[in-house]
Amino acid sequence: MKLWFVAGTAAELIKIYPVLQEASNRGLPWKIVSTGQSPVNLVKQAADFAIPPSEILTPVSSERDLETTGAALRWFARAWRNKPLWYDDGIILVHGDTLSTLVGAHWGKVVGAKVAHVEAGLRSPNLFSPFPEEINRRLVSRSVTWHMAPGPGAANNLRAAGITSGIIDTGGNTLADSVRLFSAPGKSAWPFALVNIHRFENLRSNAKWKMILKTVEKTAARRPVTWVLHPQTKAKLDPKWRTEMTARGVTFVDRLPFSIFIKLLSEASFLISDGGSNQEECSYLGLPCLLMRNESEREEGLGQNNLLSKFIEERVDEFLEDPSRYGRSTGFPRQSPSKIIVDALAAEA
Repeated sequence: MKLWFVAGTAAELIKIYPVLQEASNRGLPWKIVSTGQSPVNLVKQAADFAIPPSEILTPVSSERDLETTGAALRWFARAWRNKPLWYDDGIILVHGDTLSTLVGAHWGKVVGAKVAHVEAGLRSPNLFSPFPEEINRRLVSRSVTWHMAPGPGAANNLRAAGITSGIIDTGGNTLADSVRLFSAPGKSAWPFALVNIHRFENLRSNAKWKMILKTVEKTAARRPVTWVLHPQTKAKLDPKWRTEMTARGVTFVDRLPFSIFIKLLSEASFLISDGGSNQEECSYLGLPCLLMRNESEREEGLGQNNLLSKFIEERVDEFLEDPSRYGRSTGFPRQSPSKIIVDALAAEA
């Protein structure tokens, strides 16, 4: 059995890495197939995991990470039309809810391969929020063989959508295995806040973007802030505002490899984020997290260490007044979700 992991972003690779590691432990061959969605950061993250370049195929030529909606649409059209000549036999794995997830499932259909969707079954009550992630995950669920659901809630979502076979409850998200491998719990000597914002729906909305900037300003008035910049967020930030905030104690750093980021997250006092993966990471670490979103498809930590802001200023202010109230003990799935996935694929193949 050979595994082909179709990935476009560093985040996908972070969550699939422990699955690849488990496959390697059993002597199962695998390759990473880059869609070209975020080639620079994907390669950087592979290097962080000591994955050699020889294990990464690049059928879709791309030299830059996507920073705008227009660039994303042009890339997606090229990737969709690309013929998966690299495939000979085995199982294709896709992850999550990105445009690359959709491309990978499409490639699997083109070559008639069995496809496993890792992190399947997450659902938002709103088809257009988060956008386009919610649409992506619903479309992918219609065309894959196995649905690796990270818990009973996700599995039930799939059944409610009329899916009757191939549902495997992995007992948690594979991200938990990655956090176990690389986190270093323990607070730093200085109580800093970490910021990580990247969703296009927030970058495109003037109202949401203004509230995010205002939230960072309020945070910087209380403590040092480190903002990890994704390419699209870096392009969005006004240079004048960035200079002003630097003078007020905000440190801006480019996107970090996972092993460095997760250590930084472990040391932070709290996180301000719009990322689903960050929500999960904070739930495992018990770290207070202010989610700059209207809703979340994930259950991890909601109402506990993760506060959903819904972009209500009073909720934001209440969190910032005393984030430590949202601190919790660390908590991980009892079993390795990655091991459950490889067990299931080995049994079904």
